[in-house]
Amino acid sequence: MRRPLGFATLGTAALLGACQAGPQAPKPLQNIGFIGGCWEAHAEGKADFLRLLRDKEHPGGFVGDQSRIRSGEPPYTSRWTFAPDGMHALWESTTGLADEISRYKPAPDLAAEDRIVPPGTRAAFFWDRPGQLYLKIARQGDRLRISRHPAKGSSPNYASVNQVLFEGRLSGCD
Repeated sequence: MRRPLGFATLGTAALLGACQAGPQAPKPLQNIGFIGGCWEAHAEGKADFLRLLRDKEHPGGFVGDQSRIRSGEPPYTSRWTFAPDGMHALWESTTGLADEISRYKPAPDLAAEDRIVPPGTRAAFFWDRPGQLYLKIARQGDRLRISRHPAKGSSPNYASVNQVLFEGRLSGCD
């Protein structure tokens, strides 16, 4: 006499199937591979340099320095650290006050309207202040731009924040 497949049998089969599949590799949060290289921008009396090299201690991440040189002013430098798979980013001043540090977390819940980029542009998004301000890193061809923006639905206090932290062209190294 055949027994019909009952709930317990189906449940056991599903459990066995899940065990056979094995652990799933974690899905990358976001691709940041496009940010690597040396970048520079020059304008009258101003120069910005950003060097983002592969992080030897954390494969898949990038670390580097940004230097801002202005005529008649001391140079200003800061350090960027991008964790593998875009798990977080860190900016810290290396010539300013020791407490000048910004920590950024991935922004998977950022509104689709805030994620719009021109065709052929690669981008990564991080929360500066979750739900309020986000960091956008975008590369189009040989140009890289790092900027802060107000998120859709953010407080009116942030409506005027549109700050370019770096914008320049690829100039070599990798």
